[in-house]
Amino acid sequence: MNTSFRAEKPLSRRRAPTKADIAKAPSGLAAPAPPALTPEQLEDVLRQFDLNPRYGPFVGTDRMERWERAERFGLDPPPAVRKLLQSGNAIPQRERGSLW
Repeated sequence: MNTSFRAEKPLSRRRAPTKADIAKAPSGLAAPAPPALTPEQLEDVLRQFDLNPRYGPFVGTDRMERWERAERFGLDPPPAVRKLLQSGNAIPQRERGSLW
């Protein structure tokens, strides 16, 4: 017989969790916040979106229009790009200039 195995108490004999137990336990619902990106990293993420032909033409449209168009056509654009565009942290294409 294996004596190293420890039997669990029956459910009826376990104590109910206290508020302190609940506060200590990870909820699993809230994901940890992603690390903050530098402006260069933000621009790199957006540039990758700009240069990816999978999401349709990029000449003559701004990034949000292109993202929405890709979503309408079921091209599955990255949600992170939309969040960046809506956050106001992205440099508008007009101010940034041409990709080339």
